[in-house]
Amino acid sequence: MSSNLFAYKFKNDQWHNADGINESDIVVIVDSSRNLIWHFEGRNSSARKCNKARELLGEIKNKHATYKIKKITSKTPRDIIRELQILKEQYFASTIQQLNVDISKVSQAYFYLNAFGNLLIIISLTIIILLIGGTGTQIYENYQHFSIRLVDFEMIFIVLSLLSLISFLLFLFAGLIVLVLKQKIVATYNIFGSILTFIAFYMISTRTNVFYLEIDFQTILIRIDVFSLFVFNVAILYIISLFIGFVMSFLGFKKVDHAIKEE
Repeated sequence: MSSNLFAYKFKNDQWHNADGINESDIVVIVDSSRNLIWHFEGRNSSARKCNKARELLGEIKNKHATYKIKKITSKTPRDIIRELQILKEQYFASTIQQLNVDISKVSQAYFYLNAFGNLLIIISLTIIILLIGGTGTQIYENYQHFSIRLVDFEMIFIVLSLLSLISFLLFLFAGLIVLVLKQKIVATYNIFGSILTFIAFYMISTRTNVFYLEIDFQTILIRIDVFSLFVFNVAILYIISLFIGFVMSFLGFKKVDHAIKEE
């Protein structure tokens, strides 16, 4: 906390020195450099708590009679926003310490879960692209088709389904880890990425019989236009999941590590 800023948290119907806050808290920051009292209400704070805090805000105001009260918004000076963020990080750091969790090990596990999920997606993308480029083509009923052995086709899509399912589980588990540690935004991105991967898994597992024609017991024909559209849709899901997993791998615990080091 800066030497000219003093934070107070409303707790048990009283104002206390703030050593960390969450989205259920109400806090004021006394700014002696600007003669202002900055007021913040967490989005999860109850209406009763907000009303009670406003009633007792006079206790703070009496100590700083010449100060004006302002609500913290997106236009609030950066140093105030930063102090508010520090208070949130301190709360999270204290929560981690109470859980007796080694954040460095958890961070490594989180990184590797996302990294392995990304690796499996890259492998899946490579396989499905090579499938298009590595198969023969022929004209059948006025449409151009891929030709491939049925056993090879089934094996490839079993592998793709398995890789997608494992990626889904890795991303989901990573999201649940950070959700337990109250990193809701990070968890939301991870779980969203896992949902996209699961959709790709579902498409690969259930729709492959839609776009191929079995001409004998060994060879199948796949319409190029239908299959290309299918691959495009799956690739979009993979790429978005890959981007989310990559970003979360490197940014997921950055602020937490910083907050704990400061503690």
